[in-house]
Amino acid sequence: MLASLDWNAPEAVVACLKNIPSDENLPSDDPFSTISRALTTCRRVRDVLHTLYGPVDGLLGALKRLGDEPLPKDSYRTLIRLLIEPEHRARTKVLRQMSRITANHLTTLMSLEKPFILKELVERLRPKDVSQFWLAIALIHQLVPEATTEDLVASLTSLQPGVGLNRWVQKQVSRATRFPVTLSGLDKTFTPLTSAEAIRAKALQYQNCLRTELGEVALSRKYFLEYRPAPAIIELVALSEGRWACLDGIYGPKNASLDPGTKRIIRRKLQASGVLVHARHAEASRWNSVARLLSIYDHDDPILEGDFDLTELVGTG
Repeated sequence: MLASLDWNAPEAVVACLKNIPSDENLPSDDPFSTISRALTTCRRVRDVLHTLYGPVDGLLGALKRLGDEPLPKDSYRTLIRLLIEPEHRARTKVLRQMSRITANHLTTLMSLEKPFILKELVERLRPKDVSQFWLAIALIHQLVPEATTEDLVASLTSLQPGVGLNRWVQKQVSRATRFPVTLSGLDKTFTPLTSAEAIRAKALQYQNCLRTELGEVALSRKYFLEYRPAPAIIELVALSEGRWACLDGIYGPKNASLDPGTKRIIRRKLQASGVLVHARHAEASRWNSVARLLSIYDHDDPILEGDFDLTELVGTG
């Protein structure tokens, strides 16, 4: 009540408190003395609340669940709004389900929209994380277009106590049926891994940790191809302007390294498909033979023998 008081114009509160049941007459000369006396002489909190706000259903019970620490002014005002304004009926229903109410709960509750006004979310989301939740929902709809909003709501309401929202998002991403990546003009010897199921299957076949990359793929930061003739898994990294690059992410079964000749073939096919590779495998490869003279060692791949003309190098000086 005090949090809702307008200290610059307390007369409205005084007018209400004069109707409060009391064993003493309230002073009328000083509004703040009137308020103070009313609060100290009234025997029941319910009478104060009823006098100030009318018959607000559930207000006293909600106040009992706020705990002993005072909340910010706005939190008390939000609580009253939730309980008296008809447009907040769904939020009020969630509020009544909660055994404990905090300022963060109230803020989060006001930030959620139907059909995601859920107790499970109010208890798991900090106010600053609500925007991240909406982005996660948009991403899930993109990755699993067949999943309806009703499906997601049912999944959230079935969360067990102690299960964090991060695990829920990870579970939804693990069901991805369509990664939002397109590579036009890709050589036919490459097969894109376009779903979570495909990635899990190749992780099992190649006995590698490919399944741990699901998050990176879901965020369009990485993409994986299978090169069937070798066989091999190709890791592509997303760049700006919709470009992709293979930064030596070429792996055989059990992450074994492929022979240099096979890697060269794969890189050439990737380049022909519009994928970028390290310059030492492309335009700068003609200088590779002199790399060791400059104390540069390509441990990931043997030095590629390129054409090298000493007079050309001297001539550039």
